[in-house]
Amino acid sequence: MLQLARLRVKLNDMRTALFVAGLLAHVLSTPARGQDTYAISGTLVTGSEILMSGTMLVRNGRIEAIGAKVKVPPGVTRIALEGVVFPGLVDVHNHLTWNVLPHWSLPHIVKNRYEWQSMSEYAARLENPRNQLFAAGRGCDMQRFAEVKALLGGATSTLGSLGATAVEPQRNKCVEGLARNLDVFSGLYSEQLNSEPLRYVTAPLELDWKEVASLRDGLASGSLRSAIFHVSEGVDAASRREFAMFKAQGLLRSGATIVHGVALQAPDFEEMAVRGVGLVWSPRSNRELYGRTADIRAAKAANVQMAIAPDWSPTGSSGMLAELREAARWNVSNGSLLSDTELLAMVTSNPARLAGVADRVAALKPGMMADFIVLAARGGSPIRALLESIPSSLRLIAVGGRPILGDISLLRRFDPAGPFQTLSVCGRTVGLDAKEQLGGDSWASITNRLDAALRQAGLGLATLDECQ
Repeated sequence: MLQLARLRVKLNDMRTALFVAGLLAHVLSTPARGQDTYAISGTLVTGSEILMSGTMLVRNGRIEAIGAKVKVPPGVTRIALEGVVFPGLVDVHNHLTWNVLPHWSLPHIVKNRYEWQSMSEYAARLENPRNQLFAAGRGCDMQRFAEVKALLGGATSTLGSLGATAVEPQRNKCVEGLARNLDVFSGLYSEQLNSEPLRYVTAPLELDWKEVASLRDGLASGSLRSAIFHVSEGVDAASRREFAMFKAQGLLRSGATIVHGVALQAPDFEEMAVRGVGLVWSPRSNRELYGRTADIRAAKAANVQMAIAPDWSPTGSSGMLAELREAARWNVSNGSLLSDTELLAMVTSNPARLAGVADRVAALKPGMMADFIVLAARGGSPIRALLESIPSSLRLIAVGGRPILGDISLLRRFDPAGPFQTLSVCGRTVGLDAKEQLGGDSWASITNRLDAALRQAGLGLATLDECQ
């Protein structure tokens, strides 16, 4: 009887061991949310090279290995991808909560931003409806809608997020989990909300001397990795004078970046380059508001480091991919001043350097965060898939190794259990795997609330992408 009991114990131990082994195999082969371990293969544009038949091993949200001959450990899920894999795009000029509002066409071109900000049409179409949404407590709905919109535009990192207030220091906790909000919560350096080493300033000439001193000291000491300022947004002499005033504040220094710079001239760009100051180019919004954009030819001649970003969707593009298409069209009409690889850098490595995050994102290489997008192949080279993308091109986007949005059939290859929410983009159904990141809410509830509130203002919710 004792031997039989021992035999039963051994059998039970074997069953337990087999169960554990099976469970372990399942864990290794099915990526867990936020702790993914998998290998993808296909055409990989790393940022420094193109791997036509490459493999990228992702573990715990980071890239563990990438190359043509990566050894994938036994039991790890392998996923062959059609299309082209790129680093996630980095958007360093946006105003996210405004992006719930429909596109606004100005009645006429203006000379500077103060003109359109004083228009009654601006108040009726943009400012007042946005204020009403905030008054109704819809700030987090606005942020989440805008982040999904940014993701659909190819951006895994962005700026211009919902901020904290003195009265509500935690009102923007809802920014955690979707795109990386570089000015509020990126998850790259700290798990603490509102502690990012970056400042995003829309009106630097309106800062008091204490705030200016804090920015100067932060850039000088390195406690701030980056400070991004809106300067010279317009075409007149007053807009150019902003550059002189900005310089007089002592802010034209390494670590600073100028957004817009439409009125700047060759000597200004030369001084920016000497001082290590970058430029963010937003051609569509500049064209729609001011009739022309920054002098990119002069900026390139001066060797200014440049990034491309959409500004906001009310007068600009819906996202990074759309703005990149705008820049590519401008480039063709201006004698192909910029190469394909330069345009690629202007939405990946360049903005990452300007934002001080190039050591963590915007390249596919070991040790970097596994932030990537997958686009359908288009054009005559892998990079052309990015430059010639259309709204239906985006097949998948992952942040920290976690596939969050894309084709449902592709999402299921990473997470067979799902379930996925769905959203309609230009007549196409896209899957969203972000229930937790939406605060447990549904995408339908968020959009219905926003749309209902905007209809009370005589508007409607903006589209997620530009379908034309």
